[in-house]
Amino acid sequence: MNIDLDLSIDKMLATICIRLQEGEALPTVEELKQYLAKGGINYGVDEKALEQAIKNHGSIITVAKGESPTEPIDGVVEYKFPLKTEIKPKEDKSGNVDYFDLGFVFNVKAGDLLATKTPPVEGKPGHDVTGKALMPKKPFNPKFVAGKGAKLSEDGLSIFAEVAGTPRLIDGRVVVLQTLDVDKDVDFATGNIVFNGSVNIRGSVLSGFSVEADGDVIIAGIVEEATVKAKGNVIIRSGFEGGAKGLLQAGKSVNVKFVHNGKVFAGEDVLIESEAFFSRITAGNKIIMQGRNSQITGGNVEAGMEIRCRAIGSYKHTKTLVSAGVVPGLREKLEGVTNRIKSIEAQIKKAKELEEKFLYLKKRQKENFPQAQAEALENVQKTIESYINQKESLQKVKEEIIKTKEERKGGRIISDIIYPGVVVTIADISQEITEEIRGANVRIEEGELKFY
Repeated sequence: MNIDLDLSIDKMLATICIRLQEGEALPTVEELKQYLAKGGINYGVDEKALEQAIKNHGSIITVAKGESPTEPIDGVVEYKFPLKTEIKPKEDKSGNVDYFDLGFVFNVKAGDLLATKTPPVEGKPGHDVTGKALMPKKPFNPKFVAGKGAKLSEDGLSIFAEVAGTPRLIDGRVVVLQTLDVDKDVDFATGNIVFNGSVNIRGSVLSGFSVEADGDVIIAGIVEEATVKAKGNVIIRSGFEGGAKGLLQAGKSVNVKFVHNGKVFAGEDVLIESEAFFSRITAGNKIIMQGRNSQITGGNVEAGMEIRCRAIGSYKHTKTLVSAGVVPGLREKLEGVTNRIKSIEAQIKKAKELEEKFLYLKKRQKENFPQAQAEALENVQKTIESYINQKESLQKVKEEIIKTKEERKGGRIISDIIYPGVVVTIADISQEITEEIRGANVRIEEGELKFY
């Protein structure tokens, strides 16, 4: 008797064919199972199929089948708020303002459901007919984290708002950003405003008051001799009458209609519609005067890369300082680092003089050199090493500052008219204008200021 045993390529099927010679007896089911086991088939054996193989000897019968692993089910997060939103205040037909409803922004109140998660389901392992385990692939388990202003449920499958505000998905975290809407002037009725979100002010900010926000500050009215600080943008629909103490400061950009006698600092750009008179304005990137009759007169205006304005100075030859290719505070930082290096060098010199005295005594006294002085010598040497390390670190900082200054020589100043009395600076090269220049594009070439 011959029994032909065959396996599929993936070892998920096993077939046999029983071939009898004349006078031979048929095998039993148990004998076939033993035969299969010797052939390495020990999973998914079908006894009924073995009976069929005996009954229909001479035919090829599938007698064992493997089991494929079940597919896993990926986890899914469903957000109950739009992932892309735009901050814009909203009014109803009666003109009433909802303090937390900003129109296109999706607003929530404390306790609102923000997101749900359906957890992943692991697939089940399978086996081929030899008994080898077939492992399923791992399911995707999406990030599901509650950030500031949001709370994860105890079962970890829901996120709720803890405060009223605007939900956002930031770096994979569900957070609630709070936005404050003020429908009046910032004055004695409100006091100073400190807010960890964005602030929309329908009125003005009066002299002596301040507004600080972690987000943007948007002001419909005017800013007097007041302080407005934002880590985001500062947008003033009217202008800024800064006086002696007024300040606008933005981590990103400042956008204002005009600036009179004020201080303005922006990490990115400063956009001014009309004029900037007798003001200190500093931008990390650009200062763009957008109006047709825009003018910079008096004061000190500095931009990291570029200044654009129709007119700079005035026909009265008003002293006006404009600088491009200047990193705000870089000059002062370089001066501070340089002075610190000089101070450390002086300390190193003193310490080395003291070290030389100890070494001289040690050489003379040899084994009689006192232990206390030996310890003092060791401390002096450690101090010298510390000073040298500090100097090397500061030297690297200085080199980076100098490198940045060189890179900023690509700055430029563009103006239709530059009047006499204006001092133009690109990077660290300055020139006072003595004659009216029209259609000026000022930049550095070959180490000199060029006017095109």
